[in-house]
Amino acid sequence: TNLADCFEASVVVGECFMMARTKGLSVADDVDVYKPHMDAVRARAATLGVEPPKIMLCGKGAIFSAMTPSQAATYFPDYKDTLVLGVENSNVTVLDWSFAERAGLWLNGDVESWGCNSIGDNLAANRIVEWGGMRNGHVVLRHLLSQYALGADVFRSTSIIGKVNPLYERGDTTDPELEWSNPYRQGIWNFLKMVESGIYPNSPEPARLKGISPVAAALPSPNWERLRDQEINHDYNQYEAQTNDYVINNLACWYAYTSIPDVDATAILCGSERRWDNLFPTSASGFVPMIPYSVRATLEANAWCNRAYETDGDTWSEFTSLTNARDVISAELTAQRTNMLFYVDGECFWQITEQKNDPDTLFGIFMDSSTLTPTDRMVQLTKGAAAGVWVAYDQLGPQTDPLAVLSDSGDAVLLDIPAGAVRFLVLKKLKPITSPVLGIAWDGATTPALAMNGLDGIITPSGKGIRAVASSTDGTFGNDFGGASIPVNGAYEVRGVEHSTSNSRISMAITNNTGVAIQLGSLVFDYSRWYNDSPTNVSVSYLSGDLSIANGTPLDAFSSTNIFGWASDYDDFAVSLTNSVLANGGHAAFRLEASGAIGQFTGGGFDNVAIIISGLGNYDSWAASFGLYSSNAWKTVDLEFDGLDNFTEYALGGNPTNADARAVLPMFGMVQETGTNWLEYVYRRRSDHLPRGLVYIVEATTNLVSGTWSTNGVLDAGSGFIDAEMDSVTNRAFTEELEKQFIRLRME
Repeated sequence: TNLADCFEASVVVGECFMMARTKGLSVADDVDVYKPHMDAVRARAATLGVEPPKIMLCGKGAIFSAMTPSQAATYFPDYKDTLVLGVENSNVTVLDWSFAERAGLWLNGDVESWGCNSIGDNLAANRIVEWGGMRNGHVVLRHLLSQYALGADVFRSTSIIGKVNPLYERGDTTDPELEWSNPYRQGIWNFLKMVESGIYPNSPEPARLKGISPVAAALPSPNWERLRDQEINHDYNQYEAQTNDYVINNLACWYAYTSIPDVDATAILCGSERRWDNLFPTSASGFVPMIPYSVRATLEANAWCNRAYETDGDTWSEFTSLTNARDVISAELTAQRTNMLFYVDGECFWQITEQKNDPDTLFGIFMDSSTLTPTDRMVQLTKGAAAGVWVAYDQLGPQTDPLAVLSDSGDAVLLDIPAGAVRFLVLKKLKPITSPVLGIAWDGATTPALAMNGLDGIITPSGKGIRAVASSTDGTFGNDFGGASIPVNGAYEVRGVEHSTSNSRISMAITNNTGVAIQLGSLVFDYSRWYNDSPTNVSVSYLSGDLSIANGTPLDAFSSTNIFGWASDYDDFAVSLTNSVLANGGHAAFRLEASGAIGQFTGGGFDNVAIIISGLGNYDSWAASFGLYSSNAWKTVDLEFDGLDNFTEYALGGNPTNADARAVLPMFGMVQETGTNWLEYVYRRRSDHLPRGLVYIVEATTNLVSGTWSTNGVLDAGSGFIDAEMDSVTNRAFTEELEKQFIRLRME
């Protein structure tokens, strides 16, 4: 009741501001104590009409595999909306296994949340090491990052103020600036800043984790009595040497610094050598979930799992020996990794996360996987089953040039990971702009009404010419592309009788001088029968030109029965021009022909004829997408007078029809870091600038009159994600001992 009262007091405008955490559950029986608390807050939440609070259940070690079957059956998934899987690993040595079960239960849908209980007891195998682990900021940072990258969304930390540490009390840290302990300054602080700045913008949704192994371990009936060996505290008088090898070994705290046998599940699945050394599990195919109280079939029903193996923690159900299991499962991990989008060759902790609402942007984290023995590592990020071409950038380094372009399966980028350190990458899929745009269009004249820069063409009416008082009045070319004149402005007349073919045909031709090959997407037009005896049939054919289509090839045919008269909303038609690539300098001609008329002197009309372009990834496609044609599409034009011409709008992701300069222009100012003053410059850059051929160059000078602009002294400080199209790039220029400093952005 007290906990429910605290919860109710924390609710403000329908939002809960309480997260509770249990004590360290030293024995599995302790888990039953907290069911009444969870029941109470859930009942109160129902009364208040709000979501229940989160309660972190912190067992010592892999407590959830050591539950009795009845305990597990009442927790999973009964409390999935309230229960947060936590851990307190003091006294025990199974963080790798605990990692795998907490994330595994979440991936399997048994809980909605799991948490990281950082610093304090979470890094310790006994009380002496606990202080050592707490004093190492790089351990804390990697620990937080590893769990964040795997989907943890609740974080709890303790013992972060330096003055409560024995080293502080002994007088080793008297500088007031060092009041905060090393783990806080180098661990928690850096973690929070990395998350805030979007260096690794992970959000905990299982479907977005792409470094989850296709192989998993299921523990449908764990030997929970033996697995509770991890509950033994520091009671050395209880020491008994382990005499047999099991699937899961060396659970008591005194095994923290001993090697585990190579047949151990976490040696195979997590890359462990010593329990306490490998706080950051890894395998030949990413992170391997180990899920208690689940069967093989259940795990293999998940999209991420191709193969699961069952164990009770002592033996494997499919194998007669532990060595046979080791060899087969290890081979399966290696074989399955090519089914992942990307995988790592070499030993490290790694994870790949998909950007929210953008499957073509991935973020990767790669870190030294040892605690006691930090090691310089060299690994390869290798392209597996990912479709398309991907470009890899270093998130913490210069991003003017990519680390690698990964085109084919097996292509790789080499990564060096310093001992105890972390590397971040962003992977962006190169893709052409496939949204169709209007390339060239005719609306009541022989010359184009609209044409993309570099496209030209002509339409040739039939022998009956253009009837000035006729028109399609829907205002669009086809169904989707605006720009046709709504007032009556003339339609191309046809009379479809066999002995007067010159009066039944119109033709149009297009010439490509854009400088690049273009994909013709479709030919669209409007048609109306004007009288009862007018032509009812319309056919479309390719006449001649440079397309890989035989001259005279019929493309499509239509039937029109509606009678609209001269001026009205005509019927819309579209003809697919799939695989019609028109090279630069090439031309193509098409014909529209009407037939099926009953009388010789009754006609119909074509209007709003256009050729739609797709697959064009340059400036002209962008301009056309905003309805800019002819002189309005010139790169030097500033249509809305906001100070940005069309090309600058294009490069910075602006809208050339709205005055949005304030929102897209670069920002700059002075910043100080580690005692050094920098002129900082932040600008917007298209994420696909490479395939677009866009180049962004930041330069500095000390003299605007006679000085020379140069990139010398300008540092690329990294980039962050804005949206699916744009990144934010930060540059800095050194200002120390300089009276004046100017900075600019050039875009080409």
